[in-house]
Amino acid sequence: MPGGFRWLKALAGGNAKQVNVTGDNFGPIYLGPQHGRRSVHQLPADPADFSGRTALVDQVRKLLTDGPGPRMVNLYGIPGVGKSALGLRLAHAVSAEHYPDHQLYFDLREYDDPRAGDPQAGDRRAGHPRAGDANTAHDLLGGALVALGTAAAEVPSGLGPRAAAYRSALAADRTLVMIDNASTAAEVEPLLPGHYRSAVIITSWAPVTDLPGVRAVGVRVVGDDEGVEILRTVSGRDLEIADRGVAREIVRCAGHLPLALRVAGGLLKVRPAWTWKDLLVRLTGPDGRGRIDRFATGRLAVEKTFDLAYGDLGTDLARAYRLLGLAPSPRISRELARVLIDADPLVADDLTDDLTGRGLLQPESGSTLRMHGLLWQRARDLVTGDDPALRRRASDRMTAWALARLDKDYLDHHAGVEPESFVDSPLDTGTVLTDVFPATPRLVLVADGGTGKTTLVNHLCVTAARHRRNGYDGPVPLIALIRDIAGDEDADVVTLLLRTLRHRYGLDMTVDALQVALHGGHAFVVLDGLDELADRTLRRTVVTEIRAFAEAYPGVPLLVTSRPYHTLDADLPGWTAVTIRPWSRRTSERYLATLLSDHSPREARDLLRVASESGILQGPLALQMLVVHYRRHRRLPATHSELLEMYIADTIATREASRGTLYFPPQHLRRLLESVAFTMQSDDTNRVTIAYADVVRAMRRVSPDTKELLLSGFADRTGLLHEIGDWNAPGRSVFAFTHTIYREHLAAAHLARKPAKEVAASIVEHATDASWEAVLRGTLEMREPDFTAEVAAHLRRRHPGLAALVAAWTT
Repeated sequence: MPGGFRWLKALAGGNAKQVNVTGDNFGPIYLGPQHGRRSVHQLPADPADFSGRTALVDQVRKLLTDGPGPRMVNLYGIPGVGKSALGLRLAHAVSAEHYPDHQLYFDLREYDDPRAGDPQAGDRRAGHPRAGDANTAHDLLGGALVALGTAAAEVPSGLGPRAAAYRSALAADRTLVMIDNASTAAEVEPLLPGHYRSAVIITSWAPVTDLPGVRAVGVRVVGDDEGVEILRTVSGRDLEIADRGVAREIVRCAGHLPLALRVAGGLLKVRPAWTWKDLLVRLTGPDGRGRIDRFATGRLAVEKTFDLAYGDLGTDLARAYRLLGLAPSPRISRELARVLIDADPLVADDLTDDLTGRGLLQPESGSTLRMHGLLWQRARDLVTGDDPALRRRASDRMTAWALARLDKDYLDHHAGVEPESFVDSPLDTGTVLTDVFPATPRLVLVADGGTGKTTLVNHLCVTAARHRRNGYDGPVPLIALIRDIAGDEDADVVTLLLRTLRHRYGLDMTVDALQVALHGGHAFVVLDGLDELADRTLRRTVVTEIRAFAEAYPGVPLLVTSRPYHTLDADLPGWTAVTIRPWSRRTSERYLATLLSDHSPREARDLLRVASESGILQGPLALQMLVVHYRRHRRLPATHSELLEMYIADTIATREASRGTLYFPPQHLRRLLESVAFTMQSDDTNRVTIAYADVVRAMRRVSPDTKELLLSGFADRTGLLHEIGDWNAPGRSVFAFTHTIYREHLAAAHLARKPAKEVAASIVEHATDASWEAVLRGTLEMREPDFTAEVAAHLRRRHPGLAALVAAWTT
């Protein structure tokens, strides 16, 4: 036969309604009477406020209209992502031209009660919401057959006969079928037309991949720009330039979820008196996240849509979803998921994989999962309906897991050997730091460079770590150097702590484990060196993050160290500020006794007398330099500035002599170091470290003909600059001075070679910067009084206040 077909003729007479045809592809042919066969157009209205998704619409439209049929597309994604709206837009777009005979619409999940999201409405799991019972294919086919012209009394009773009659009714027609809110292939298959001239759009939370020929297309949340456009379209409001930033915040608050954005836009539409800022405040909770219960208006509610998906979960899967709501954030490590679910690891992984398959979790990496922020909030709400004992046990498991991670490696490092020369510096409160913190939960330790701030807070952490390691209750000490932010975009405190744990202590801590420890108040946090952020914009950003951290974790004591700078009080309002007292003779004696334990008491007394007379009794660093210099040369400086000069010169000469080479004369090395120090000091982003290429450029400003080969060992020759790795670019080397005070002194020496007018300009630019103040004061100390008078004269013309400041510095 032509085309390889066998034509079979089935004859039926009398009251016969069905003929069974046997063969390779057999099945019933339904021959019921056709009562008023009609065209069916059941699609809900095309969403008038649909916007964006241009590329996705074009992609799916081609799948629905090009190539051999039947054309079947599965749009899948998390609840509220806009699958149904996209499906309807596509269905309306292609039906008139390509599928004009019928457009059928089946919704497999519908709420049977407007209170379905209300825990009081009753459910098969007491206290948890339930979506309405699924519409069955049997019932939906019955309705479709009647719509297509079959008399209600003639509709077959079984699913199989109904599906056969349905396919027969559509056999000759160009039909588009939309099946909304599907879960499994089994419930979809009976609703599929059998003719190649048809098209099918299926929406589901997870891909329905076991349907032959289906093309699965993921629907994702929208970006910032598309989200803003949805808000603008739905609300009917114009966006002024000043409102665009707020609108983007609303998009982020809604988790970029189209349904949430439609709700937000609807709220603004029905409340014309509201501003965009009013809407943001309305939608945001105390933690800065969007609140799911506030994304509701009229018949639209994000919570109800989520509960539609939740009501479809089995008992074990629903319990796992709720327990994941106890995680401290929507980003959940697989390790924590196993701890919360409290099942055999393979069983727990199967449950999280099932949740991932349904779109309620998203894989972020091999070890991390992410739940949409609003889905996570709903899980947190639902878990409150569980047995309190169940919640408490899950929380206890989570806390024990987090603290075990910290106790295992981190505490051992911090409880290590402390320098024998440590002497606890007294504060201006008449106490020591361990008496004040963490009893004072928001503390700023303010003191000049070289006074031992970092040493004090390290001692604080060592003491706490030893206490906890010895079995006593107490917080885990977490310390981070603020300068490690180094100008990158990750300025939040949690990220800084995680990086510190990873890079300084070798502990690859998950963010959720750290958050558990913080939320439970099981840690205190020390942030060292706020003043070392040179860039004012970056410092403002970091200060904002510190204040946000303090709000987010009110039970975590927080200590920040800084040198004084003029906006410090305004940056951390309401915080308690303490400072390190200038060391008394008695404190200095105790410290020198530890440094000079192998010297005679007479030598210690002589050193103490010189230190007292020359003003060196400022703290540990100056006394350390004094002892080192005295041990080498048996002579003592007259002033603190002279001590620094002698120490730097001695270090350079000693290091170069020990190498047995003199590539650079010591005075030339000194000039090169000054140039590097001034370059670093002038960097508004990061003055703590400097890249090798920048070291080379800084030195060639002083010595243009210097060969690269001679620069390669520069850091080792000076003894004051050392090479370190760069966290932000692994494998790349950067350099840092061994102490801030050396960089500042050398930068001051470099500036002191400039004319008075340039020094005055530097004072105008940097006088309010704590680190620059030390440089500027040092510059004036190195020059003669006439030079200082000339600088003051330049300032007096336009900046009399700064001229008075210079007078105060030099008095």
